Amino acid sequence: MSRKGTMVQALRDFQNKKYDIMVGTQMIAKGLDFENVTLVGVLSVDAMLLMPSYRAFERTFDMLTQVIGRAGRGSKEGEAVIQTIDPGNPIISLAAQQDYDAFYRNEIQLRKAHLYPPFCTMYSLVFAAASHTEGHNTARAFIRRLAAEMDKRPQLPIRVLGPSPMRVPVVGRQYRWRVLLKGRRDRVYFEILRDVLDTMNQEKEIGKTRISVTVGTESDS
Repeated sequence: MSRKGTMVQALRDFQNKKYDIMVGTQMIAKGLDFENVTLVGVLSVDAMLLMPSYRAFERTFDMLTQVIGRAGRGSKEGEAVIQTIDPGNPIISLAAQQDYDAFYRNEIQLRKAHLYPPFCTMYSLVFAAASHTEGHNTARAFIRRLAAEMDKRPQLPIRVLGPSPMRVPVVGRQYRWRVLLKGRRDRVYFEILRDVLDTMNQEKEIGKTRISVTVGTESDS
């Protein structure tokens, strides 16, 4: 789909039965309504389940339930085939059954046990630099500075994960490292992060490293 309008035309051709099989990305799993589709398949669903993100199970469940719903939308019965190396995985089973309530109960317990949203606020800091070591060293300097600040506030617990390479570690010749923080009081933690980064900038600890901060979610790309 390299040209504007080609996707719309392809969907229209499929609707008009010019061809019988459509192969695509997750995009075709959502929002499409073809009454004559009786079979849908998902290849290598394990790649989504194993994504390094706390939302991996949620996204997989959402995608599978959407895909399953693409078949049998008209008068004909539908069937869904899911390719996996772990057919007993509860996420796959619950999606196949479209059991939203059971998935929510399991997922919310996992997130509470491991302190993930909605039981905390996630702060994702990405350190991008021209060399592998520069970004890593800046990330470690940030953690040291943050630890010193948090020692002054023992009543404010925070969890630090990283630094670790991003899932796509190099973009535009920039090596990228990530630090994840988990906290509970948004305004206070935001002020602490701002003060730590301002201090590092004033004392030339950041250098040419570019730092981006995302609050409230996890950047996993």
